[in-house]
Amino acid sequence: MSSAGVQAEAPGLSPEDLQDATPASIQVSLQGISGNHVQLEAAPDSTVGELKDRVASLVRIPSVCQKLVQGVTLLADGDLLGSVCHPKTLVLEATIVISLDAVVADLERCKKGKHGLWRRIRGLETLKQLGRNGGEYAITSVMKCLDNDDELVRNAALDALPSVAHPGDQNAINAAAMSLEDPDTAVRKQSVQALVAMASDHRGDGLAAVRPRFSHPQASVRIAAIEASSKLFERGDESAVSEITALLSDGDGDVRACASDALARLVGLGNSRAVAALAACLDDDEQQVRCAALEALEVLARGGNATAAKALMAKSF
Repeated sequence: MSSAGVQAEAPGLSPEDLQDATPASIQVSLQGISGNHVQLEAAPDSTVGELKDRVASLVRIPSVCQKLVQGVTLLADGDLLGSVCHPKTLVLEATIVISLDAVVADLERCKKGKHGLWRRIRGLETLKQLGRNGGEYAITSVMKCLDNDDELVRNAALDALPSVAHPGDQNAINAAAMSLEDPDTAVRKQSVQALVAMASDHRGDGLAAVRPRFSHPQASVRIAAIEASSKLFERGDESAVSEITALLSDGDGDVRACASDALARLVGLGNSRAVAALAACLDDDEQQVRCAALEALEVLARGGNATAAKALMAKSF
């Protein structure tokens, strides 16, 4: 809501009255567009800006995204509450309007360079705080930043994505899965966290989004896909175990070691195929793979997997 052309003055106490009057609490009643209410008490000499900060601590609406409207008057941050409340009842009634003007300025109108970088990150942090109150604009803006040239912006976007998107949002899940291919290690790790946050209750969608990365030409991407799957799924989930077991034959030792670690967390009591594949890795050419497979089998054996226990007993170290 814009204040352009609005000239009406809000009733209240004059600054002189505020100085002379005995301090009293003002009853503030704020109505949200969605019907939500915020009620609190405030001092007459506190400002609208300070009130916004208090509101931000109570509801998921950052102060920079709040506009308080009294009738047709847009209240300024510097207005004293005592000057805009009803002079007799000391009641301030206003409507909270969510405004994304500040976020738009940070994300879309800032120039390139270091200053522009931090403004974009600030805008993404604001959208994260705003959460799903930001609507479709927030989701679209965050996903757009996943293609930014700077890895810090991409990382901040992935950090914000689970907050603005609804759980199970397929477009958001796909976007996070695509970021598993990011060239930056920190961004790939953040994409794993985003996937877990959004797809934990929608594991089938999560695996479908991750699956193409199991055969990606870059080992770092295959590792990120394994890490995402191992955190998305619970022990005994055969769909994930089958996919990761196949990666014990990957041509990259780091991938094979990562797959071993993941299977230690996922293999159920009755999966003899995965255990046999882990046992075969005890003869791997690379030490890190042999160590990872051994640790995985030991974890499974301690958890009651008899097949893993037999594999360890059959192997002489």
